[in-house]
Amino acid sequence: VWCGPCRAEMPNLHKAWEKYKGASFKILSLSFDPRVSDVEKYRKGEWPMPWLHTFVEGGFRSDLAKAFEVRGIPKPVLVGPDGKIVAVGIQLRGENLDKTLKRVLKK
Repeated sequence: VWCGPCRAEMPNLHKAWEKYKGASFKILSLSFDPRVSDVEKYRKGEWPMPWLHTFVEGGFRSDLAKAFEVRGIPKPVLVGPDGKIVAVGIQLRGENLDKTLKRVLKK
């Protein structure tokens, strides 16, 4: 909740969720926030994030952050049904998010 660019992406994520949610599209938010309570408060007050959400223990030093080369946030990653990374970064930010999802999901 401390990440300004992450907060700025919330409207785009919510639009994508409403448009594409279903069996072939899921969102998983990973929080690097130091306190779970901060994110819970944010979800209740500003953006509900109705999709899957979890916390990354160890933040940027975690194995997950290293595996996905997370050096800054937001770090959007689109994973295909085969488990391969389809798109990453700027392709999934702002207006590019919907364009990329249309192309990948063919909708």
